Amino acid sequence: MMEYWPGRPAAKPGNFMLTLTSTNMKNPIFILILCLSMLSCQEKNNNPLIGTWQLTEQLIDIGDGKGTFVQSEGGKTIEFRKDGTVVSNGSLCGMGGEAGQSSTGKYSVETGEIISGNCGPGALPVKFQLKGEELILNYPCIEACGEKYRKVR
Repeated sequence: MMEYWPGRPAAKPGNFMLTLTSTNMKNPIFILILCLSMLSCQEKNNNPLIGTWQLTEQLIDIGDGKGTFVQSEGGKTIEFRKDGTVVSNGSLCGMGGEAGQSSTGKYSVETGEIISGNCGPGALPVKFQLKGEELILNYPCIEACGEKYRKVR
């Protein structure tokens, strides 16, 4: 006895397997399309700053313009977060490669500035820039000063 389902052509003896196979294949294809659409909806991070950066070098100039970056092993890190905040295990108020005094603040990609919430009134922002795979912080110093970081996460 042959069954008839409304909206579906009547099964013929030669195409019963084809109908059965195409019906069974709809579920895996639907699941695959559903998974791909869910993956495409995930938030993409286009900001290369987001993540944790490790201090590698510091620039200190004594006033003669001949200062160079020298290696730093103080352990200072800085983390840029998606919400526009920045957290460091060292000071964001001035040069200092040592970890210990944590600080927080806000950053702006548009202005290239970090404003720390720990520096007190009248504190100037720290300028930052990405050069290749290096993050460079330029503190408001009388003489040239700065810090280079590399991304660790």
